[in-house]
Amino acid sequence: MQDLKDYLKGKNKGDFARSVEIVPAYLSQILSGKKRPSFDLMLRIEKETKGAVSVSAWAPDSAA
Repeated sequence: MQDLKDYLKGKNKGDFARSVEIVPAYLSQILSGKKRPSFDLMLRIEKETKGAVSVSAWAPDSAA
């Protein structure tokens, strides 16, 4: 499993944003940590990345 930022290295972020039905500016905010995607968007990202970036990638670390 990887995070979205790693997955998108070397890929066209504008094309990816459109493929998950968001504008590139919103994707940029997600990648910078300023915004958190909705659960619905997390599911679309997981589908578009064929599971490489799963919904669980957005869970906070649980190092207890």
